[in-house]
Amino acid sequence: MNNHSLTNQRPLVNKLFLAGIIFIVFVLVFTIFQEANAESDNHLKKVAAKRMQFWNTGSVALVEDVFTPDYKLHLVGRADPEVIGTESLIEIVNFYNTAYPDMNYVADEVMISGDRVIMRLNFTGTNTGPRGDMPPTGKIVNSKALVISQFKNGKISEEWVYVNRASVYRQLGYKLIPPSAQK
Repeated sequence: MNNHSLTNQRPLVNKLFLAGIIFIVFVLVFTIFQEANAESDNHLKKVAAKRMQFWNTGSVALVEDVFTPDYKLHLVGRADPEVIGTESLIEIVNFYNTAYPDMNYVADEVMISGDRVIMRLNFTGTNTGPRGDMPPTGKIVNSKALVISQFKNGKISEEWVYVNRASVYRQLGYKLIPPSAQK
């Protein structure tokens, strides 16, 4: 091979070398991104688990680690659907822990999508305390719920909670009366 043909191949070698370097950098960045994403997902799962612990126990010590100060809770289907701030959240959790002292939420499924955690929950509890104006019934309730938690700066900033309230009331012994039957 003469010097002229080696000189002609040098640009190709340089391009292949550059392509190899770009590929290696891409793989490294992708790996770092995947590790950071997995770490982020693990953090979201840990915070979601602490959220469940707070609802089950009412432990106010968990609030600062789990929720942002401007937290919003949307209780879908309720007459008073929005709870704003952690103090109001504590009141709601105390309300349910009073009505169901053995209250237990269990996550049947947890999914993460970006900065949201979606949980399919199972709730059980015995209604041995008052539910506001309603006296305790002593009945056991088992209900499903869906919770969508929005995260901001590693904490839950907003949630949407969907519960089949008609099923809960039916299990407590209440009857649903159609409007035509009310007179």
